[in-house]
Amino acid sequence: MRRVAALCAALLVVPLAGSAARATTLRSGDVVFARAADRVVLHNSQIGVSWLVHGSTLQFGELRDESRHRVASGGPATDFSIGIDGVTFAESQMTLLSISPSATANGVAVTFSFEVLPAIDVTRVVRLASDSAAIDSDITLVNGSPLPLLITDAHLSDLRAPAGSAVDVDAYRGGSDWQDDFRARNHMLLGKGFDVEGEVARAAWFFMVSERRGGSASRVGSDGANVWAGVEWGRDLFDLGPIQSEDVGPLTITNPDSNRVPNPLYPVPVRARHVLPLDTLHVGRVATGVYDGDEQDAGVAYADYLADVRAPSFPRQVTLNSFHPWSHGADFNEKTMEAQADIAQSLGIDTIILDDQWQGGPGGESGDWRVDTSRFPVDARGKPVFANYLAARGMKLGLWMSPVEFNNASTTFRAHPTWSCVPVGTAASLIQDDAGLGVWDITQPAVQAYLAGVIDRIVNDWGVHYLKFDFMTWLDCPPHDYNDYEDAFAHWVDTIERAHPNVTFEFDETNDQRMWPFESAARGPSWFDNTHSHSRPSGPAVKRGAQLLHDIWSAAPWVPPSSIGAGLYDGTLQDGLTPDYLMPIAALTHITFWTDLSKLPASVRADTAWWLQWYHAHAAALSGGVYELTGSDPWDDAAPAAFQASSFVFAFRQTGPAPVVSLHGLSGGASYTLTNVRTGEVLGPFTGTLLQNGVTLLGSATPHTAAVYQIARA
Repeated sequence: MRRVAALCAALLVVPLAGSAARATTLRSGDVVFARAADRVVLHNSQIGVSWLVHGSTLQFGELRDESRHRVASGGPATDFSIGIDGVTFAESQMTLLSISPSATANGVAVTFSFEVLPAIDVTRVVRLASDSAAIDSDITLVNGSPLPLLITDAHLSDLRAPAGSAVDVDAYRGGSDWQDDFRARNHMLLGKGFDVEGEVARAAWFFMVSERRGGSASRVGSDGANVWAGVEWGRDLFDLGPIQSEDVGPLTITNPDSNRVPNPLYPVPVRARHVLPLDTLHVGRVATGVYDGDEQDAGVAYADYLADVRAPSFPRQVTLNSFHPWSHGADFNEKTMEAQADIAQSLGIDTIILDDQWQGGPGGESGDWRVDTSRFPVDARGKPVFANYLAARGMKLGLWMSPVEFNNASTTFRAHPTWSCVPVGTAASLIQDDAGLGVWDITQPAVQAYLAGVIDRIVNDWGVHYLKFDFMTWLDCPPHDYNDYEDAFAHWVDTIERAHPNVTFEFDETNDQRMWPFESAARGPSWFDNTHSHSRPSGPAVKRGAQLLHDIWSAAPWVPPSSIGAGLYDGTLQDGLTPDYLMPIAALTHITFWTDLSKLPASVRADTAWWLQWYHAHAAALSGGVYELTGSDPWDDAAPAAFQASSFVFAFRQTGPAPVVSLHGLSGGASYTLTNVRTGEVLGPFTGTLLQNGVTLLGSATPHTAAVYQIARA
C-alpha cells in the first residue's frame, strides 16, 4: 500500500507522540512555521493561519491578516472536507498521522497526513511564499484499500465569515468563440445557505479561489455562517467537445451557448470520481488570502499571488502568430514568414509563432510533430532553417501544437493504435481535417512519456521558446472519465513546464470547457479571443475594439489581463481604430499580432514601434493584478473603460461618456500628478483623496480615444 507518509519527504517530520510536545520552528524568507504541543502556526508578514492539535485530531484555529493585525476568520470552521461513498469527512473526523514542514524555493510547505478510514489516507499540503497575501493548499487521497472508492464532492477551503458579512461569488466561463459572458457575479447574503456555481468567494477580510476551470461542478456555498469553495462532480453530465449544445436538441434548454452540459438529473450523481485500489486522486487546489478594501483589492491580491507565486515566470514576449491571415494557405511558408520576421524585428516583436500546418508530410503529421519540409525546409540535422533565420536576428521561434490530438495518417498512430482514446477519440480521427481530430488517451503513462519526448525534441533540437497548445478536449476513455483526462493533461503540463522552465506554454481557451480560468492561468498565458465579430444575446454585433476591452474588464481583477491573448490588428484597424487606441489595450494583455505586417502603413508601423518600446520598458509592472476602475461592461462600444496596473492608469473613451476613475493605493494627504506617457501632458497636482474619490479623464476627447497616465507623487 502506498502510504501517505511515503509522500512526505521533508526537512522536518513532527510525529504525534513522544517529541510532539517539543517546539519546532522552520524559517524560509519571511515565512515562519512553528509547532508547539497543541498548536501549529504558519505565517509571514502578510497572512497567517493556525490549527489546534488535540491528540490525534487537527482543528482549524484562525486566519489572520498579519499586516493589519486582525483576525480575518476564526473558529469554529471545518477547514476542508471530502465526500467518500456518500459520507462527508471533515479534517476533525480524520486521524492526524504527522505534520511535515519543509523549506521551498520561496517559502514553506507543510504536509498534514491523515487517515480517513483504515488504509484510506489523505494529505493536505499547505504552502506560503514570502511576502504573499495568499496561502494555497491542495488535497490528495490515496486508496490503499482493496475496494474502489466513490468521491462525490469536496470543500477545499471552508472558513467562518465575519458576522454580517456579504459574500461575492464570481463564476468564470471560458470560450470566447461561443459565448461572451465570461464572468457571472452573485452577491449573496450570509444568514441564508446557498450553493452556486463559482470559483471565487469573497467575504469581508478574506477570499478563496479554487484552481479550477469554469463549469457547474465548481461550487461556492455557505451554511449561513461559514463560506466554502470546492467541487461537486455530480453536477456535470458531459462535455460535448467541439459541438455546442444547441446542436443536440433538448439540451439547449439548459445550456444553449456552450458545450458544457450540466446534469439534468441532479441530485442523482451521474458523475463522481472513482479511485481504484492502490490508486491516487488529486482532489483539488485552492488559494485563501486576506485583503483590505473592496472586491478590486481582493482580486488584485489574488492576481498578484497568481503572477508572482503560482504561475510560471514566463517572459513578457511580444508575438506574431501566422494563422491570420495565412491560415493553411500556400503563402504560409518560409519565405513569407522570413519577410514578416524582418518587419517584426523592426517593430519590437520578438517571437514568431508558426500556427497549424507547420507540421505535416510523411512522418510529420499531427501526432508525429515533424516539420512539413515543403513549407519549411530543414538543415542536415532536421532543424527548420527558419529557426536559424530567427536566431541570427535575436528572435525566438514558437510553434502551435494540439498535443492530445493526432491525424490518422500519422506514423505514431499507426504504430500505437491502442494509445487512442477509445471509442470517441478513435472515431474522431476519421473526420477529415488538415490537423487531425483523433484524440490520444493522455491518462496512459506511455502517451504522456511519448508526448514529453516530443516536447524535449522540439525544444532541445530546434530551439523553440514558445508552444501554443490547442484542441484540448476532455473525453471519457474507459475506465477513466473526462475528469481523469483533464487531471492527467494538467499533470502532464506541470511535468513539461518543470523540465523546460525557459519555455512559454500558452493554452488556447477560445472554446468552452477547457481550463479557463484558474487551472489555465496557473500554468501560463492563454490564447483567449480570436476577435471574430460576436453577436450579443440581444442587440447588434460587438465591435472588435469593444470586445477587447470587454475581455480585460471580464478578467480583472481576479485574472491578470497580462495572461490573456487576443488577435491584435486583426480587422480592428479596418474598424477605424488607431494604434494609439489599440496598443494601450494590447499592453494590458499578452500581446499577439494577427495581421500581415507588410500591409501596415508607415505611420501605423511607427506608432506601433513606439508603443512596443514603451511596453518592453514597463512590461514587468503590467504583469500582476489590475484594478477594474469602471463598473459598466464596455461591450456596447459606449461605456468607458479604465484600469489601474501598478503606477499606470489606462483610460478609454468609447462613443459614450468619459471615464471617471477612483484610484487605489494612494495616500489621502499626499499630492500626485498624472503624466500622459505618449504626449508628456501633465495633469494635476491632485490630492490622493481626490484621486481616490474620482476624477474625470479624457473629458474633451473624441470617441475612441485612449491615454495611459503614469501616477507619481508630486
